[in-house]
Amino acid sequence: MDIDTPEIVSHATCIKERKLALIAKGRLKKLLAEKVRVVFSGAVDKTKTRRPLVNIYRAGGEEIGKTFLLEGFARPVVVEHCD
Repeated sequence: MDIDTPEIVSHATCIKERKLALIAKGRLKKLLAEKVRVVFSGAVDKTKTRRPLVNIYRAGGEEIGKTFLLEGFARPVVVEHCD
């Protein structure tokens, strides 16, 4: 599942985004304290740092990205395809 999460520091577009990012970071930290499985998608993002894109799954198989969508910490990425 492709999601977009709020950015902290230089990638943030406003104070509101930074605040949400800090709350989301705290939530992610709690989720990562559980047993998780990280799967590298084979892709990297389009930023200068080329961050690896991963999917993280909770012990029960639920993807953390889906949890973040449901809790309002992320939005779906809309992929545009050309003709």
